[in-house]
Amino acid sequence: MITKLNPNKKTVQLREDIRIIWTLFTKDLVDALKNKNTLVVILSALLMVFFYRGLPALSSQDDPVNLLIYDADNSVSILKLDNSQKVSLYTYSTEEEMKQFLTNGVTPELGLSIPDGFDVALQSGKTPEIQGYVMRWVSEEDAVELRQIVEDEFTALVGHSIKINTEGNRVDMLPESCGLGETASFGLVFVLIMIGVMVIPHLMLEEKQNRTIDMLSVSPASAVHIVAGKVLAGLFYCSLGGIVALVANRVLVVHWGLALLTVLIGSLFTVSLGLWLGIKIDSRAQLSMWSWVILLPLIMPIIFSLLSGLVPDPLVRAARYIPSTAIFDLSRISFANPVPIGRTLLLLAWVASAAGVVLAGVVWTLHRRDREVEVFSTAWQSSLPSQFSDQSRNLFEPLRQRISNIHLFHREAVYQISASMGTARSKPGRRSSLSMILAIAAKDMVDALKNRLILSILLGSIFILLSGAALPALLSANLPPLLVIYDQGDSTVPRDLVDLEDYRVRISSSQEEMEAVVGSSSELALGLILPAGFDELLNSGQNIELQAYFPHWAKSEPLAQREGYFEEQLSETLGTVIHLNVTGHGVYPGVELSSRSGMLLLNLVMVILVIGIALVPLLLIEEKETQTLKVLLISPASMGQVILGKALVGLFYSLLPALVIMLFYHFLFVHWVVAILAVILTASVAVVTGLLLGILVDSPTTASMWGGLLLMLLIGSALLKFFTGSQLPPAVQSIVNWLPGSVMLELFSISQAGEFPVGLLWLNVSAILIAIAAITILLVWRMRRMEAL
Repeated sequence: MITKLNPNKKTVQLREDIRIIWTLFTKDLVDALKNKNTLVVILSALLMVFFYRGLPALSSQDDPVNLLIYDADNSVSILKLDNSQKVSLYTYSTEEEMKQFLTNGVTPELGLSIPDGFDVALQSGKTPEIQGYVMRWVSEEDAVELRQIVEDEFTALVGHSIKINTEGNRVDMLPESCGLGETASFGLVFVLIMIGVMVIPHLMLEEKQNRTIDMLSVSPASAVHIVAGKVLAGLFYCSLGGIVALVANRVLVVHWGLALLTVLIGSLFTVSLGLWLGIKIDSRAQLSMWSWVILLPLIMPIIFSLLSGLVPDPLVRAARYIPSTAIFDLSRISFANPVPIGRTLLLLAWVASAAGVVLAGVVWTLHRRDREVEVFSTAWQSSLPSQFSDQSRNLFEPLRQRISNIHLFHREAVYQISASMGTARSKPGRRSSLSMILAIAAKDMVDALKNRLILSILLGSIFILLSGAALPALLSANLPPLLVIYDQGDSTVPRDLVDLEDYRVRISSSQEEMEAVVGSSSELALGLILPAGFDELLNSGQNIELQAYFPHWAKSEPLAQREGYFEEQLSETLGTVIHLNVTGHGVYPGVELSSRSGMLLLNLVMVILVIGIALVPLLLIEEKETQTLKVLLISPASMGQVILGKALVGLFYSLLPALVIMLFYHFLFVHWVVAILAVILTASVAVVTGLLLGILVDSPTTASMWGGLLLMLLIGSALLKFFTGSQLPPAVQSIVNWLPGSVMLELFSISQAGEFPVGLLWLNVSAILIAIAAITILLVWRMRRMEAL
């Protein structure tokens, strides 16, 4: 016989469930605003959205306008735009191909379709109308500006006027388009992953540390209530971040319904992962370690999915099945037109299913935890300690064991310090002081490898460094060889070579520009000088010798192979025997940062700063939390010796990964003394900053917040230096050039340059030494105040 539940009771129970969930939801909303870690995560994620949104505009200021052309008439007049300093010309064999490449742009570009009879119309004195195409997201003001630039340049170079019509010629992105849609989608997914995975674990960790999670377990709230409250709070902040990302890229969004649904389902998936992580971890060290275990498998597949042809196809196919990649693809589809309905529904269903599976696992885990605390709940309510069962007493066993371990740790720490300092006590003077410093450094070096939080910082930093160093090589691995040409005359050959598929051709406007491109390239590119009257030499049928330039680091055997390859290709293409003379033509980069080597240097600066500023404070904070700092200070060791020991450990871990990468890319560095000096000075700034931070704060949370702000200031100035260069207003540029991050990056760039002003080197070194001295003065002042207390 089945007993039916009274409908009124169902309604009352439903209202009670909603009330409990709403209470938990509002509580978590407020807690997130009070938690410094969650605020740092949310603000950092949103900062990356605006960084990705503004990066294309920053990096393309004052660049020539990209002009994509389909020329059905093979017009000679249009090719004259190739001599313009304001326009970069790209030609395509079909109009569809031109439009497809137009969808991959990251900045406003103009596509032109040249009709048949274009040159004839010009010769007859007419003003022909050309159909121009721009992306849908390009504003009307930018479209007008593009038309005006091209029309003015054509008139100046050809002597005839033209009219470009873009009315109604808007091009939509495709689901597989690269460019701005790809960048915006990555920023959106980054926000959903960071906020979804990191906010809830910080809230749950705080509840565990404050024991409020135990109170929830014995309250009327069930596992489903707790999960629902946490999920709603996570969805609120995660969806809010996703909506901010969409608003920042609103000009790209074509299908707002799909975009918002992608944010909602993507948030549900990432929040469910964050909730699972929050249940599993019990300390901030575990959170730092396991967050990398979750974040990297979510972010790396997105990158692999974009490297089709550069990484093995099975890896690309596998990456597309990861839910984060599906969210990325859904975001790109919301920017595109038309929408592939079948694929879109499958992706939505796959992400929703993955979220459901993770949430089911979370509820099951909490149900198990409810059963474990059931006996404790009964005993707590009866308030009869003498009647506690063995199961309830076992609940307190981990706490008792933890307290016991702390006492054992203190006794062992006192014993180790006493043993290591015993010899020092009997040896007064400098040798005694040095032995104390080395003993403290040796102890901290081992302890750092046992600390999960510190270990996660090291592993994360090394991953960033390796990925940043390997990505340029990975991107250029399967690309055709690069040939950079400077034409001293007015030859038609460079334009004929541009459309070849066997190798890439880049045309430079001067020999200095050509040498700068070749010298700063991280691939084995060749630079070529075509002498004045080159077309006449070709028509004479004689063998031609051309001066060729190569990067200074190129080894003889690969250089000979590349030289022979281009001699064969050019001879076949031009119908004349071509010899290349590379003897004595090795070129070096300038002090200015190039795109590829500059990324390596930027990664070096970032990793050194992250390790120093994030790791070193934890060495001191851990001593404070375990009370071993007091043990050290009542031993023969002074505060200064303790600080110097920590400094040695910080320098070791900061220098080690940087030196390994520098040795791996040793061929890029010209002045090794300057390179090593740059590494040491950068590490010194990071370490003394980390030491000052470690002395001033008493918790990893506070250290993380202030350390994050300092890193944003230092790394932000380096990013501005790298991406904007001389494009900033003079006043702002002067300020940026003197900020420590910019000075460090410029010092590294000097180590790669062939020639540099000696005064520039000493200015940068002096600026860093002044920064180190200022921070050290603050550090010593704070140390003396601590010793006086």
